Amino acid sequence: MDTDQSEYPFFAETLIFYEDGRLVLDGEEDSPAEYVVIAPGRLKITQGEESQVIEYEIVEGMLQLFIEGEVVQFSQVSTPLTVAQSTSESLATSSPTVEIAILIPSMTPTLFMPTNTVVLPTATQTLTATLPAPSETPTLSLEEKYVDYKINSKDGMPLLYVSEGEFLMGSNEDEDPYFWGAEGPAHDVYVDAFWVYQTEVTNAMYQQCVAEKACPKPLRNESRTVEDYYINERYADYPVIQVNWVDATAYCVWAGGRLPTEAEWEKAARGTDGRTFPWGDTGLTPELASFCGSNCLGQERERIDDDYIEIAPVGMFPAGASPYGALDMAGNVWEWVFDYFEPLYYVSSPYDNPRGPLNGDRRVIRGGSWFNPLDGLRTAARTSLPPRDGLDTVGFRCVVDVE
Repeated sequence: MDTDQSEYPFFAETLIFYEDGRLVLDGEEDSPAEYVVIAPGRLKITQGEESQVIEYEIVEGMLQLFIEGEVVQFSQVSTPLTVAQSTSESLATSSPTVEIAILIPSMTPTLFMPTNTVVLPTATQTLTATLPAPSETPTLSLEEKYVDYKINSKDGMPLLYVSEGEFLMGSNEDEDPYFWGAEGPAHDVYVDAFWVYQTEVTNAMYQQCVAEKACPKPLRNESRTVEDYYINERYADYPVIQVNWVDATAYCVWAGGRLPTEAEWEKAARGTDGRTFPWGDTGLTPELASFCGSNCLGQERERIDDDYIEIAPVGMFPAGASPYGALDMAGNVWEWVFDYFEPLYYVSSPYDNPRGPLNGDRRVIRGGSWFNPLDGLRTAARTSLPPRDGLDTVGFRCVVDVE
């Protein structure tokens, strides 16, 4: 690594990736770095006591590294010991051609896995979290609603059981007065059983993943009105925000799960009776959700208020629980799900365990946020964001497969 010639840690003119996790820079075999894929599209490189998480993509045989807002692109060939040529002339230090050597002992090296494949992180270094860990026992009341749950030992989150079976997904324009246009047609879908997080992932929980170097820090610390939202202990039990799709995926993998598919998310929110909102088909009242009320910063507001200017702590609206006991699935923050977004996907989506289109440039978010009035809180409401974006209205929750 030549730090005098580049501002980027771990930058070198040649790299050799070994299957055992060693990364040799500029041929220095005696002092290799280490690399590991901690989530789809995210590579962690460690050299000495320094570590950096770098996003990457494999596009038509090209390896693209995203470093400090710049794209470093290399071509790849498939011989056992390959020499690839950089296409980024601006990064050459001594000539317009920079070479990268990649040792590929097999045809499936760890780095070049499909971007939709979940890889369990192998980071082992542990740091002290700056926010308190969540309680190991659930403390949320569901007002006499019986739910089947267990505790995720990794992050302390209650997991709620969603049984396998069919449910009604989406809505129809002639039946839904708030129809947004990408929600139809309503159609029957079957999903296998799974466990869903009771609430959105909190700042305190996410801090644990960051402390173990399995997750990057959020893109920004602030919420709409609080400058130190992420790092202030007062907001430890509030949902983490300003995280993109890759960040959310990294957390769920670290916690032993994954992001829900769009179908899984909607079943956990809606149940099997086709209800409009997680709590049923009745209108909105202040105890049901965190929404854009009379004191909201948004332009489109409800005339009632939920007593929060923006985000609320997780689990503050048990009356709005879904049929399976999931909380905050309407409002508070939008939630990343696994699927790529396609407005007309429901026209031809499969019946069994749909996973969305095979590709795209946006990922689906579900559930509405504190910045939405009633129409955005519906179980069928769907929209999307580029997967590298993070907003103060977007968080996530995870699911865990049934053993």
